[in-house]
Amino acid sequence: GRHCVLGSEQPKLQGPFVALAGFYVVWKFFGLAGGDAPAAVLGAARGHCALPWREVSSTLGHHINVEKYCMWGPYVAHLITAGLGLTPEQYDIGSGDVGWPVGAALAEALRLPGMGPQPPLVARLLPARLLPSSWAAAEQAAALATDEGSLGEWGGSSGLGLGAGLRLLWALLLVLLFAWCCACLVTRAWGRVGLGGGIVRVFGGPLSLPLAGRGRQAQQRRTWLV
Repeated sequence: GRHCVLGSEQPKLQGPFVALAGFYVVWKFFGLAGGDAPAAVLGAARGHCALPWREVSSTLGHHINVEKYCMWGPYVAHLITAGLGLTPEQYDIGSGDVGWPVGAALAEALRLPGMGPQPPLVARLLPARLLPSSWAAAEQAAALATDEGSLGEWGGSSGLGLGAGLRLLWALLLVLLFAWCCACLVTRAWGRVGLGGGIVRVFGGPLSLPLAGRGRQAQQRRTWLV
C-alpha cells in the first residue's frame, strides 16, 4: 500500500552528479554499449527472462547474481526515465564496475571535520561578534544535524558551503568599507583644524592626501571670503 518513490528523488537534482545503482553492470551483462537507451535494456531483459533456467545456468552461470538481472534490467531502465527523468542526451553510462560501498565511503568521508566545503580563510577568521546572530544560529543547527547523523542536503558536510562563504566575505567587505569611511571622516575633521599635513605624514598619501588637500582648499576659500 506504499506509494512508489519514483519521481520524488531527494535531494533535488542540480548540476552534474554520479549515480551508483548498478547501471554499468546491467549494461555490461546484456552486452550493450554505454550510449544505448533504456529501451534497449528492457528488450534485452525480456529476452533474458524468457530463456529456460537450464540454459541460463549453463551459459551465464559464471556471472554473479545471474538470477537477479530479470529484475535489475527493468529497475535501472525505469529509474533513469521515470525516476530521474533523464533523456539519453543527459546521461552517460560509465565504464567502471563501482558498487554502493564506494558511495557510502564518500558520504562518510564528507562528514569528517575539514573534508567538506570550507568558507574562505578570511571569513573563518572573522570574530563571531561581527556576524549576524541568524548566521551563527544556522551554523550551529547545521553542525548539530551533522552530529546526529543527518547528511544535510547533498554533501552532508558541516562546512558552510560556497553560499555562506560568499556572504561572510561580503560582510567583511562591508566592515572594511565602514572602517575606511570612519577613517576618512576623522581625517577630514583633523584637516579642518590645520592638521592635514601631519595626517599625510602619519597615514600616508593614498588615504588622507585628497582629504587634506580639501582641508587646505577650504581654509584658503574661507580666507579669501574674509
